[in-house]
Amino acid sequence: MNTSINEANQAIIERIKAARPHWIGVVAAKEAVPTLAQGQKLLHAGPPIVWHDMTGPMQGACIGACLFEGWAKDENEALQLLQSGKVEFIPCHSVNAVGPMGGITSANMPMVVVENVTHGNRAYCNLNEGIGKVMRFGAYGEEVLNRHRWMKESLGPALNDALKLFDKGIDLTALMAQAITMGDEFHQRNIAASALLLRTLSPKLAVLKRSQEEMAKIFDFLSVTDQFFLNVAMAFCKSVMDSAAQIQAGTIVTAMTRNGKDFGIKVSGLGDQWFTAPVNTPQGLFFTGYSQQDANPDIGDSAITETFGIGGAAMVAAPGVTRFVGAGGADVAYEVSEEMSEIFLEHNMLFQIPSWNFQGCCMALDIRRIVETGITPLINTGIAHKKAGIGQIGAGTVRAPLACFEKALEALAIKLEV
Repeated sequence: MNTSINEANQAIIERIKAARPHWIGVVAAKEAVPTLAQGQKLLHAGPPIVWHDMTGPMQGACIGACLFEGWAKDENEALQLLQSGKVEFIPCHSVNAVGPMGGITSANMPMVVVENVTHGNRAYCNLNEGIGKVMRFGAYGEEVLNRHRWMKESLGPALNDALKLFDKGIDLTALMAQAITMGDEFHQRNIAASALLLRTLSPKLAVLKRSQEEMAKIFDFLSVTDQFFLNVAMAFCKSVMDSAAQIQAGTIVTAMTRNGKDFGIKVSGLGDQWFTAPVNTPQGLFFTGYSQQDANPDIGDSAITETFGIGGAAMVAAPGVTRFVGAGGADVAYEVSEEMSEIFLEHNMLFQIPSWNFQGCCMALDIRRIVETGITPLINTGIAHKKAGIGQIGAGTVRAPLACFEKALEALAIKLEV
């Protein structure tokens, strides 16, 4: 039995190695996810959840989406609609998508389109909003809505037009292989990748037939949004792991995600079945005026990066981020990545890390190793205030709960009759 599991896992590893995701476009969410075109539906991060179980940031983002779509004229009307049960909530992961923090995505929001050109599947993620008051952390004021309108009307179409000027979009594997040598781990640190992306896009953006004023605003936004690449990296990882999931055998984790209430995983040999356990709350460093007591429980689809083997698992690549998330110094980053390598099966040599003696990032997270060792994946993450509308209050790390992986292994044992 172990032989067949190992053979399946090896097939998944080869599929991960072969994947070549390209960023090919930016389209309205209803084009990427046709189900959003009919009725009042919202995508959300994490495993399935209902309105009254959502934490403040996700509820705040839902209010913002209702206002953005014109389903409600003010906060009270939006709350009434959401509490009525008339809005359908769909996990991003159920429609080949991912979303950071609350992950709330509505029909007319622009989405990144990434195509795995090797295997032909696509993955989607909403566009990064930048810093300050942002919907992904639960803010929904006029400043937030105006930025979303600008992203819909200007930024998204401009990026899409620029991407169409490339032969096959932008090869994300090549860009990320360079960025990881420059200090990115692609979850909490994307400064190098965002800069490389802007350098790649600039010649194409510069020839678009747009007003000078519009292009100046676009260039300014991209130049100061250090985490812009995060959403692209998430779609990259989603496209790879969705392809790996097509093997439909083995013990490799194909999704890890959180909705503020439950931490959920999917496993290659168990299809679309969710295995959940209560989330933990991130520990880290907080902005002035905030403390651990203000922190929202763990939330967001961005743990798809750790599922792939970057993010917290690649902490050793990003000494610049260790203090930001309160993890300590470079020695701690090294220890974290060494520990994570015990629960992944191999190293991905496409993403070599100079500060790890040019080892590749981790690859193929194995539920057997997690349960056997008791080591759970460590995730780098932003920390949201538990109340809606306040936004990000810090950054830190959090552990996935062991119970998810134990439940999955038990289910696989039953399926395989062992």
